[in-house]
Amino acid sequence: LIILKPVPHQVVLKTLPGLASSFGSILDDMEIPEIIATLCGDDVCLILCQGNQAAQTCYDYRTQFTPPFFLSKE
Repeated sequence: LIILKPVPHQVVLKTLPGLASSFGSILDDMEIPEIIATLCGDDVCLILCQGNQAAQTCYDYRTQFTPPFFLSKE
């Protein structure tokens, strides 16, 4: 994991090259209610959420398991 950042209706998860699809697959298998789907490339996974509040909830939950230096300051 390189960065985790909430944006409108989504959470952006940036990873090392080749790892994004693994993160997306794990999130899909967890069946988290706020997440509609994940769309992953080589090093970025977009976590598509029900709305802005759902994206913030998803982000807040993920930050509990993410070291602070990976969280976006913007």
